[in-house]
Amino acid sequence: MTEKKYYLLDNIITRNDLINLYTDLIGSNVWSLTRNTHNSQTGLWPGFIVKDNNEVKNAFWYGRFIGLLENIKNNFEKTYNFGLPPSIHRIHIGAKNTTSNTDFHTDVYEPFTYTIVGFATPEWSSEWGGELNIEGDVIDFKPGRFVIFKSEHRHDGAKIKKEINHWKLSLNFVLKQH
Repeated sequence: MTEKKYYLLDNIITRNDLINLYTDLIGSNVWSLTRNTHNSQTGLWPGFIVKDNNEVKNAFWYGRFIGLLENIKNNFEKTYNFGLPPSIHRIHIGAKNTTSNTDFHTDVYEPFTYTIVGFATPEWSSEWGGELNIEGDVIDFKPGRFVIFKSEHRHDGAKIKKEINHWKLSLNFVLKQH
């Protein structure tokens, strides 16, 4: 089997569930306004950490994302005929707008470690920007889409090009072998 640079899963979550998730996330009181991916980044953006390494930082959101993650993993295995690693290394959530800047980065340099980026904003137009770039391959931000790739791949979310009335929310899961 030839391994791809990234894998796509669409329609994992219904539109109504996506709207409810988005509404619950932006209404939650767990956000930090000074998140960044790495110390080298130039920009800060709202986000929150649900789980990092072996520490669950928010039990409510951890429980809520476990069901979604199992659905993603099951659909991935059915679609691509191989399974993702079983252990959750981290779950982070990020919110971005036109003032948010990030840099290309890698999540983890370990064998058989995968990143899942989920697009959790229910309304989006491609003309607004916000694409995910994985080592030169550009993937449109599409509501409810999940992009799976090896965590060692350099990636970045493109800048939002237009003022909009809502946040671009991204879910970030990193799965490891153990």
